[in-house]
Amino acid sequence: MRKIFVDLGAHTGESVEAFYNRQMIKDIRGYLIFCFEPLFILVVWDWLMRKYPITLIPKAAWLYDGEVPFGIHQNVISSTIIKEKIDYNKKNVIKVPCIDFSQWIRQFKDDYVVVKFNVEGAEFDIIEKMIKDGTIGIIKKAFIEYHDGKMTKPIYDREKLKKKLDKLGIIHIDWRRHNVPTDQ
Repeated sequence: MRKIFVDLGAHTGESVEAFYNRQMIKDIRGYLIFCFEPLFILVVWDWLMRKYPITLIPKAAWLYDGEVPFGIHQNVISSTIIKEKIDYNKKNVIKVPCIDFSQWIRQFKDDYVVVKFNVEGAEFDIIEKMIKDGTIGIIKKAFIEYHDGKMTKPIYDREKLKKKLDKLGIIHIDWRRHNVPTDQ
């Protein structure tokens, strides 16, 4: 069984650094790392990829393969595909490549998979699709940054999603409060 770490919304690799500094997982040996970031900055990722065994996937994790409108926020950090997010910049929208994450993750069905979701609101749609198609069970541990409080209207319910994950036995940790390493 392989050990897989998937970073959705990898930005400039802060999560990879946290991962390797053992802030997320105690035993990091042998993990394959996949980072999804549609706005990757080659200069930043170049040094990170020399330092760690990373596979960079310059696409947005989403519900289908293709392209998706992506609102670029002025500070880039809060850029998103979710039009209902407060930070969605309607004046600066580009098309970015996207991938059907639940289809992509199927290749790791027999592995130990850890996923970090920091996708500026898209976490709800991605996880709900995974629950519906059964691929959520591939994930053994999920670090999730919830963005439901950053929507123009209440379209997502964090507590309802957490209850669904609990019922399915998925270990889920709030990305903002993850400072203590857990099991593997």
